Amino acid sequence: MADGLRGLKVLVAVDGRFQRMVAASILTDQGADIALAETALDLVDAADAARTVGSPFDAILVTEAVARAMGPHALEAPELGAGGDRPPVVLLTHGDRAEALGPGFAATVSEPLLTPSLVATMARVCGRDSPEPGWDLDEPGVSELLIRYRESLGCLAHAFRDALAGRDRECLRMLAGRVRAAAPSYGFHRLGRAAESVERQVLAAAPLRSLSDHVHELLRVLADVRASLPRREPSRIVDLSAMPV
Repeated sequence: MADGLRGLKVLVAVDGRFQRMVAASILTDQGADIALAETALDLVDAADAARTVGSPFDAILVTEAVARAMGPHALEAPELGAGGDRPPVVLLTHGDRAEALGPGFAATVSEPLLTPSLVATMARVCGRDSPEPGWDLDEPGVSELLIRYRESLGCLAHAFRDALAGRDRECLRMLAGRVRAAAPSYGFHRLGRAAESVERQVLAAAPLRSLSDHVHELLRVLADVRASLPRREPSRIVDLSAMPV
């Protein structure tokens, strides 16, 4: 059992029964104390009840469906706490779509839900030491997930270069936000920090030279991450004309 989640109280607000049980199993296996919610109303009621008895949740995991049902500003609801007392909310998503669902999410974790990404993300948002990802490529879905992430990083690298060439600061900020939100859930915290530094440069209206330096550092880290991930095997094309009849 990893020490990173031991003793944490986590509210799992997941609408799908199978996903809810998978998330609950992963978190309890890692030492977390969990409560389950199926709807947005269940989430608010559970969070409010926990605060009332003086034992608030350390973090909340929600799916896109639950987040949408809560509305764009629901994460600011008083039932969830105020200011620093509000638990971080992690969004379980098919992609990096936290911005489209409104502000307030501490992180995203991508489906399919896998142990390394969920454990690392929950530990990070709760201020615990994040365990190394320790991906098991024999676990169903892991290899394909990492291959797809590698491919998405390749597309993002091209987008960063185009945005920098066009001096499009807003595009750079959005791209960096996507990387910052997703990278830690795969265990790539250095990449997340590099992306966050680019966001800060944009928000601070830093000189182009400084911003460019941070973008190039991000691209170097991104290249290192891609090099560490599995590649998709090229399709094997058989020349039928060369085969004996």
